[in-house]
Amino acid sequence: MQPNADPRGAAVQERPQPRKRSRAGLTLGCLSILVILILALGAIWTFGIRPYAHDMATQELDTAMTRAVNQVPDASNITNIPGLPPLPLGSMCLFHP
Repeated sequence: MQPNADPRGAAVQERPQPRKRSRAGLTLGCLSILVILILALGAIWTFGIRPYAHDMATQELDTAMTRAVNQVPDASNITNIPGLPPLPLGSMCLFHP
């Protein structure tokens, strides 16, 4: 009986041995995948997450500043501020030299 023959009479094809990779090839493959992942994450951050976070922070700051400005009283109708001497009548400015 031949070593490459099937008992039923069909020839058995030899399977090619898998190519062994060297450490340099394996390291190069891992590093290239790592570089691709870092570039992809950088692109996602630059074009996706950063603009979204910037817009969200801008809206929060605008809301906070609007609330703060709305809490400041209008100086044109203030005639007496507690703790300060009264303003002269007809004065429109709080700080008059």
